[in-house]
Amino acid sequence: MKGNPYLGIVVDNREPQDYIIRKEPEPLLKQGFAYHAYLKDGTPMYMAEPTVLDLEARLLRGYPIKSITMEAI
Repeated sequence: MKGNPYLGIVVDNREPQDYIIRKEPEPLLKQGFAYHAYLKDGTPMYMAEPTVLDLEARLLRGYPIKSITMEAI
């Protein structure tokens, strides 16, 4: 990020990335699974949500996105 956030001028200069969403077991949730985000190379984003829509919204709010892929398990 460049610019002065106090002046309201912030430029996001991060490159858009490809993301993968995977459905994985999550024993702490009532439904028993959660959707996790990974970079295309397999690096975990340490981001999980109970629904795909919540995870997509969180990615769209915080990261520049080139593509999002749902991976079937």
